[in-house]
Amino acid sequence: MLIILSSINSSKNFGRCSIKKTAIPVLDINKYLGLWYEQARDNETPFQKGDCATAVYSEEENKFFVVNSEDRDGERSEVKGTITWPNPPKGSLLVNFGPKFLEKFNVLLGKYDVIDTDY
Repeated sequence: MLIILSSINSSKNFGRCSIKKTAIPVLDINKYLGLWYEQARDNETPFQKGDCATAVYSEEENKFFVVNSEDRDGERSEVKGTITWPNPPKGSLLVNFGPKFLEKFNVLLGKYDVIDTDY
């Protein structure tokens, strides 16, 4: 299982429970690729209001992508993002959900922290 928290508008508590919000120190990218199901969400995240959220992480020609999807109002919606990993890979990553040309300006970049995995 995977828990991802967006640092955008995150609060000190995750719902009614306090949890650690420190990214894991090492991330094995090959084990991380694939389909993950959301287990919990910060209630303050403004852009995620649907149910049954998933994230599919993939690699194409040494570039990494994520497709986030959720059920909202009876329909499945999704958004594709480009991932920037630190080197060496750690549990903090940056995801751009906007147009490619905005990446160099750090516009629409979201910081995601992987706080735990079971791989």
